Amino acid sequence: MQTRFWMLFLAALGPSCLRADAAPERPLRYRPDGTDFVIRNGTERYNRPLYGGNTAFRVDAGDRPEFVLYLPGRG
Repeated sequence: MQTRFWMLFLAALGPSCLRADAAPERPLRYRPDGTDFVIRNGTERYNRPLYGGNTAFRVDAGDRPEFVLYLPGRG
């Protein structure tokens, strides 16, 4: 029963939703370099939160060599 539902659902959406090239083009920001992903002169700031443990502590990092420490209630 579930399989039939999903088959009908996908058929109703049409074949364009299943194509990999249907997504809009975006510029490639990061490039692979060995086992790393590298960006040069990135413009984004604080776009990657790195959470620490089971607390509210986090570090916001980004493409630029800047970071912010958050420790709510303690400074």
